[in-house]
Order: sequence, then structure tokens, then C-alpha cells
Amino acid sequence: MSEEAPQDCLRLKEAFQNYRRQRRGGQWIDFPADGHPEEDLIDALRGGVRDALPEGNALAPYLPRAHAARFL
Repeated sequence: MSEEAPQDCLRLKEAFQNYRRQRRGGQWIDFPADGHPEEDLIDALRGGVRDALPEGNALAPYLPRAHAARFL
């Protein structure tokens, strides 16, 4: 792993903390607010997630639910 990885992670964390969506006519839309400095980081992450999960968040196969106490 490169020496830059921790710094990149910190920048991505800050991008998430500071990310703001646009608001038009009282409605939030899925575009960054004007002048958002970390837009490139968020867009890169969005693209990576789309590449890793091309079908989106596919549902897991059916698993029956069970109370945790049953296994303790």
C-alpha cells in the first residue's frame, strides 16, 4: 500500500462530511451544491461503486429470520 493512501482516505472522509446537494424550489436534487470542492472525489467513488456493483445493491438470497437468543 502506498504512503498516500491514508491521506486519500482522510480527503474522502472530509468530502463526505462536507458534501451538500443542490436545492431548487424547496426540493433536494442529486447534484452537488454550486462550488462544491470535493465533487471530484464523490464522483470517483460513485463510479467505483457502479463498477463494483453493476446490478446495484442486489438482494441477498432469502434467509429466515431468527432471534439472536436462539444462538447464544
